[in-house]
Amino acid sequence: MVVALISILFNSTNIKADEEDYPKAKYQITEFINYYKSIFTDEILDNKNIEKEIKAEIVNVYNLLKEEDQEPYKEFIYRILRGGVPKIIKEKRKLTYQVGENIDLYSFIKAIDNEDKIIISNKDNTKIKTNLNTSLAGIYKVFYILKDSDNNKVKTKIIITIIENDKTQKEVVKNTKEESLNIKVPNTGL
Repeated sequence: MVVALISILFNSTNIKADEEDYPKAKYQITEFINYYKSIFTDEILDNKNIEKEIKAEIVNVYNLLKEEDQEPYKEFIYRILRGGVPKIIKEKRKLTYQVGENIDLYSFIKAIDNEDKIIISNKDNTKIKTNLNTSLAGIYKVFYILKDSDNNKVKTKIIITIIENDKTQKEVVKNTKEESLNIKVPNTGL
């Protein structure tokens, strides 16, 4: 409705008339956007399925503004177009595994989003960056970027500690004890 009224002002074949009518149209557009900016809650902005028609109309009238007049509304329009950003709901921050164990890195992360609901991490929606080597004991960081259906991203990281397995640890302890029994202490005359 508002789009139709405002676009009538811009449908003139007289460019000078369009320039003369722009301040009036700008006023109507900014009042319209400001009204919805004041009443839209985070819940409405974060879910693209709520108030779809109104949001489409807001974006349409926003696009009628001159670029310099769009600036105060860019973040608001971005939130309308973006929808909600997923939030991590399952995240095991510190994990310990033994050398050689298989690890499914996708199983440690889940997110929730107002549109997609539960997002289970997988190779299609999650990028993983790590230098994890399960055959070497050590402490490793694993970085995740998980995307929802709108390509909104959430980032997180976990720490995985790889320890020697029990058998290897017992052998190391046994060898260390045997070596300590065979150590010869030099006679210093004290």
